[in-house]
Order: sequence, then C-alpha cells, then structure tokens
Amino acid sequence: MREVLIANNEKGHPISVSLQQPGAKPSGFIEVAEYDYPNNLVVTKLLDPKGNVLKRDDLIVDGNLVKLEKSYDQQGKLIKPDAYEYEYKYDEKQNWVEKRVYKIENGKRVKHQTFTRTIRYNS
Repeated sequence: MREVLIANNEKGHPISVSLQQPGAKPSGFIEVAEYDYPNNLVVTKLLDPKGNVLKRDDLIVDGNLVKLEKSYDQQGKLIKPDAYEYEYKYDEKQNWVEKRVYKIENGKRVKHQTFTRTIRYNS
C-alpha cells in the first residue's frame, strides 16, 4: 500500500503531492500545482529530488472537465499537445473520487482509463 501526502492551498486545492511506500526510503519526487483562478488555468510540474522540472502540464479547468492543453518534458519541449481530457467526480469535501481519462484520437474522445479512490477523513 502507498501513502499519498497532499498539501492543499486555502481553497482546498492540492498544491503538492508526494507518494511514499511504507518502510521504504522516500523517493524525493513531488508534483506541484500553481493555480490561475481568474483564467481557469492550472500548471502542474513533476520535480525530481533536486527540484528540477521533469514534466510540466498546462491545464484548463471547465467545471468537472480538465483539458490538457500542453505537456512539456524536462527540456521544456512540448510532448503532448491536446492529447487527453479528464473528467472528475467529487465527494462532499470537493476531493475527486473518480477520474476518467479520455484520449483524443482524430478529434474524438475515446475512454482511456478510469481511476477511483477512497479518502478517509479524520473527525
């Protein structure tokens, strides 16, 4: 089982996520997010233990739909333009509990993956 450590901003949106295997040495890799609320944009970055950007995704948020606008590798090269779209279902605390990934093929959405998660809240 993995442990997911999430830090949220004042609006409850995740700003950093790291994974850890119990009993294992932490990898040091972390994903961070920066929000531009007035423009419905979010930029996510995958950082290595030294803080180098390995991957960057620019996303547009429109209701429950998150569209991957652009994705960059660690050299800043565009690697996935308009390749995927995401849909989320949220729990009562506005955390996603189901994530559907659609691959864009020939301009059409094709269901690619579905992720579900259960979140236990401390009272």
